[in-house]
Amino acid sequence: MGSHLRSKLLVPRPGLRLSHWRRVSDIEPCNGPTSTNLCAAIALDAFARGEQVAAVASGKPLTTTEAANLLGMSRIHLSRLCKEGRVPSFPVGNLLRIESETVMTILRERGRIRIEAREAAATAEDRRRARATRAAGID
Repeated sequence: MGSHLRSKLLVPRPGLRLSHWRRVSDIEPCNGPTSTNLCAAIALDAFARGEQVAAVASGKPLTTTEAANLLGMSRIHLSRLCKEGRVPSFPVGNLLRIESETVMTILRERGRIRIEAREAAATAEDRRRARATRAAGID
């Protein structure tokens, strides 16, 4: 394996329990043998719960098929996004390649947006409950 290819293992951010590690936004690269063991344990735990687990080599360009599978979309849709310039890519002959870091960035951004939407919905629900409580005269 060339020096430009390094395995990217992912671990939960500090303070998150194993059972709370669900989103890509909760992960950071592993460094060192101890964290590698933790990564393997987390991956096996997620796999046992029926969740999808993927290991991505950093520095390795992905085919549109590989990237589309990781992103949960069709290859044709991803190719269209690349041609529109919405997803950075580069040609290799007649084929497109996408950097693995780009895919990880998209996944992290999706996770962040989902978290913000969930928090906004929870805040709106809290405001609705407060209005209902005030209208009912209950404190």
